[in-house]
This record gives sequence, C-alpha cells and structure tokens, in this order.
Amino acid sequence: MKGRLLLLQIAAPALAILFGMVISSIIILAIGRSPLEVFGIMVRFSLGRTDSLFSILFKSTPLILSGLATATAGAAGVFISLIYTLFPSQPYGWMGVVFAVVILGGLGSVAGAFVSGLIIGVSEAVTMALTAPGWAPLVSFGVLILCLLFRPQGLFGR
Repeated sequence: MKGRLLLLQIAAPALAILFGMVISSIIILAIGRSPLEVFGIMVRFSLGRTDSLFSILFKSTPLILSGLATATAGAAGVFISLIYTLFPSQPYGWMGVVFAVVILGGLGSVAGAFVSGLIIGVSEAVTMALTAPGWAPLVSFGVLILCLLFRPQGLFGR
C-alpha cells in the first residue's frame, strides 16, 4: 500500500509536468514565432478580397484566442487538481505566481511564459527544498524584480 502511494505521489506531478510541457510545445508550434504569421495565413486564405479578409480577422481571431486560452486554463486546472487539493480561495494564492510568470516572460510571448514558468517553478522548488516553504514567493518575486531591473520588457519581450 505504501509503495503504491509513493508511486502515485511521484507519478502525478511527473505526469502533470509532462503533459504541461507537451501542451505548451503544441501551442508554441501552432502559434509560430509571432501572431503575425497566423494573420499572414488568414490573409493568404482570404483570396485578396478585403471584405472577406476583415471578416475573417474580425470574427475568428477573438474566438480562436479565447478557445485557446480556455483550453489551456482547463488543462492546467486538471493537472493542478492532480497535485493539490482544491478549495474556493485557492486562486488568490496563484495570482502572484501567474503575474510573475507573465511579466518575467514578456507580455504576449507564449515561449516566454513557458520558459519563465520553468524558471519560477524550479526556483520555488529549490527554495522549498533548501529552506522553509514560506520563502518560495519571496524568491519568485525576487527573480521578477531582478528581471525588471535589467530587462524591463521581460525575457522574450520586444
């Protein structure tokens, strides 16, 4: 019984990390280097008609981005529920970490969010392993402040 519990405690976070990396890689590959490439594809398929071009851009872009954000948030919620217990006030504890990841990676950069998520996650895990777990938010915000001092646009910002 203890062997299975230990395996589950190791397998659930490893599975969540693996699926998170796979989903992030798929999103990065699907979007490409910049959102302008996606718009270029839409322009090519509009066959040179400006009314269809504006119709495609106006109608599909918000829907595609909202669907992508919803799917990513849903997958993240599933994987977080594998590792942590959930309760109603839990999102407030994650807001600071999410804010730090987005700002550190650069606004609008999916690859930057992925890399900064890894940086902050590893720095918090190392901090919790070496010191008290209460120091982990301090380290993540320290990394954020250092990045803002030396590179205000973020790691992958333009």
